[in-house]
Amino acid sequence: MTPSQYDSLVAKLMKMFTPRSMVKQIIASGNHTFFLKVDGTVWATGDNDSGQLGIGNTISQNVPVQLAVTGVRSIVAGKYHTLMIKMDGTLWGCGLNRQGQLGIGNTVSQVSLVRIVDSVDQVAVGLNLSYVMRKNGLNYLTGRGGTILTRINQPFPDFVLDNGVLVYLNGTDLYQYSGMGGSLVRPGVKKIVAGDLYYYALTENGYVFGYGTGASYACPVQICGRLYNGTTHQIMIDTIPQLTKSPQGSVTDIYAGSNTLLFVRADGSVWGQGDNSKFQLSLDRSVNTNIPQQIIPGGIPATTTIAAGLYHTIFWKYDGTVLGGGDNQYGELGSPTPSANPYMWQITLP
Repeated sequence: MTPSQYDSLVAKLMKMFTPRSMVKQIIASGNHTFFLKVDGTVWATGDNDSGQLGIGNTISQNVPVQLAVTGVRSIVAGKYHTLMIKMDGTLWGCGLNRQGQLGIGNTVSQVSLVRIVDSVDQVAVGLNLSYVMRKNGLNYLTGRGGTILTRINQPFPDFVLDNGVLVYLNGTDLYQYSGMGGSLVRPGVKKIVAGDLYYYALTENGYVFGYGTGASYACPVQICGRLYNGTTHQIMIDTIPQLTKSPQGSVTDIYAGSNTLLFVRADGSVWGQGDNSKFQLSLDRSVNTNIPQQIIPGGIPATTTIAAGLYHTIFWKYDGTVLGGGDNQYGELGSPTPSANPYMWQITLP
């Protein structure tokens, strides 16, 4: 079963057994958030300076608004541009296009969704680039000065970092790819997540390893513990991966914001570490931490999924409720109150 067939089956089953207002996917990126419902409609809130919300203008939104699109299967969002795959396999995009990252043959940014290409299976985005896998298995790249989808002889990335280094899964092996060739760095990988200038790997046996380039413009490692090894040492991307301070052997899932790492333990509890300057870890003090801190207690499966942006985090619980924490300057939490809050509040979708 292909990824598109699987997503289609999941959508049909969820429509049968859940309310049509149920959320299927939550995507947080930069200072904005998307909500994809099981009926294929899309809602968005937050920063829209580059038209990345796709609502026909560049006005930021402080409550979720519905996009003029239906039949959406999946969404990927960069900081300033967005791509959506519809159920029919067509790819649509909006937002910043100065580097040709939308692949529409020009560098004109788009405030509404425009059709890019058909027969698409998967997509991934970086800061100024987009990767597309078509249903024939061929991979394409656009952006960083190129304005059209250009075929590449590289495996499709599992995650693309903003600095252009891409990471992908090949079976159960984790590779890092720099454009000339891949090199094996760790076997038995279950999932990869990436922040601005670093990435993490969750192994099949519940261990978490961190990689990265040390300090960045947003959050120096010595302040935030971005690599989560409890030191101020920089770990370059081509060195041996470092074991993090997460509860090793008990981690079932991981998520990354721009400068944060969040993980779920086997008991259902949610933990976080990294940048908390805007309360994006929902801790009661805006203090950065390189030691894991509990955000949601365990005892029951606490969340279905987590989505994290630059300074905000969205928690989607099993009972269908959606909670948000962190900065809300652009309305990315879907609240009309434009301030950071140390406590999570419920996000209401129409």
